Amino acid sequence: MHDYATVFDASWREDVDAWIVRARRHPSVVLYSLGNEIPETAKADGILQARALAERVRSLDPTRPTTIALNAFLSVLEDVAVSFAERIAAAGSPEAAANEIAEENGGAQGGVNTAGGMMDVIAGSPATQERVREVLSIVDVGGVNYAESLYDSEHLTGEGLILVGSETFAGRVGHAWPAIADNPRVLGDFTWTGWDYLGEVGIGAIHYAYEGHYTLEAAYPWRFAFCGDLDTTGERRPQSFYREIAFGLRHSPYLAVERPEAFGRVLAARQGQWCWPEVEHAWDLDAEVGTKLNVDVYSDAEEVELFVNGHSVGRARVGEEEPFRARIAVEWQPGELLAVAYADGEETGRDVLATPGSPERVEVRVERDRVAPVPTPPFSPRSPSPMRPVRASIGQIRK
Repeated sequence: MHDYATVFDASWREDVDAWIVRARRHPSVVLYSLGNEIPETAKADGILQARALAERVRSLDPTRPTTIALNAFLSVLEDVAVSFAERIAAAGSPEAAANEIAEENGGAQGGVNTAGGMMDVIAGSPATQERVREVLSIVDVGGVNYAESLYDSEHLTGEGLILVGSETFAGRVGHAWPAIADNPRVLGDFTWTGWDYLGEVGIGAIHYAYEGHYTLEAAYPWRFAFCGDLDTTGERRPQSFYREIAFGLRHSPYLAVERPEAFGRVLAARQGQWCWPEVEHAWDLDAEVGTKLNVDVYSDAEEVELFVNGHSVGRARVGEEEPFRARIAVEWQPGELLAVAYADGEETGRDVLATPGSPERVEVRVERDRVAPVPTPPFSPRSPSPMRPVRASIGQIRK
């Protein structure tokens, strides 16, 4: 209740000016976003505010296009909230209620089984699209959050709108990217998210069926969102390599070994799409020899074959369950795991993992014999403090 909204009307012009004057100096800025998931975007006052913001930005920098990250589902949520609660009770589940609403508004049932699918189905209905069409026409590039159905929308095609996926599920890139690449109206895609972060704790956590109530966020000891292509230390996670293949930037396969504990378990029906299977790029497992587990191979080839210690343990077509992925069940044993990809019967690439042996010794080496001392910066106290004498020595301050 005490956030920026309380002073927005009085200060937005001054703040936009400061923002653009600072940002327009940087060549890395390609779009100016007016906001993210603003509920008022389907209301008259929200549309007027968006227009005023866009005009202010263009007056300060006409060289870059404007956008807005629109969540069409949230834009109409207030209107459907009461009826939606009643629909859930009558239909038996949020997914069934979402399908009914979409069908009544001229959209087809989408077989919704996730929160993301529910948002996409409602956003894809003509009634919803009519509500958000005007705000999309105000900006130069319409940003779309979790609504792939808008990319090929006939309802919006005639408007000449240019779109960008401003926030999309990491788990959907294999499905969404080919459609984006083939659609001249869609500039590209920004996944949520590139670099993992503190907050929205556990939205990328895996939930299995019949193992407790599904919640969007996880309890302690979870601390990270756990949905980034990069973890908080900057290391690439498996989904980053999957995305690289989906983008056409990598043509060699990538091995992703699922944790043995996940074998045979079924994902919860409302599993969030910010998550990724519990896999890692390693063949060093805390498991008994012969333990069954799944191995995923990410690839843009037609088929992949797995070898354990030189023996073929399975061959599978890529894309049967998920685009750019083949899954083969194997029995774990230490040694070497090899994936070979094939197209038209010819090998196109391979990836290999090996179990490390036991350490024999530890070696410590000095990088340099001498290290230059770090110069001590001068100390300049800003103002006298009633709690401490200003004429303190450098040694005292360090201490």
